[in-house]
Amino acid sequence: MKPGLRDYKVGPFTDDEIERIAKAFDAGQSRDEIADLVNRSKISVGMKIKAIKQSGRKSRDPQAAAPAPVKLKATAMPKPAPAAVQTTPKLSRNDRIVCRRHLDDLGYQGVVC
Repeated sequence: MKPGLRDYKVGPFTDDEIERIAKAFDAGQSRDEIADLVNRSKISVGMKIKAIKQSGRKSRDPQAAAPAPVKLKATAMPKPAPAAVQTTPKLSRNDRIVCRRHLDDLGYQGVVC
């Protein structure tokens, strides 16, 4: 911006000004440079740049488009099969003694088989 008092243009932006602001912004010019270009205050130019970006116009930071939604067919879920009841087989006295010795050797003292 040039030093000193300036007479800025006021009022609504024209289509030509909006186009010039958008092109200058896309070209990477700063807000101050764009304000000099259209003879507007840098605050109003900054607000117009924000409005242009929110309206979906091209900007310096392009955003990736959102992926298209996937449509799934609604089908009834099959009911799960009833769980089989598992029972622990009864061990004989000799099997329990062998089991307890093996578990004791593995470090599991006091486990009941």
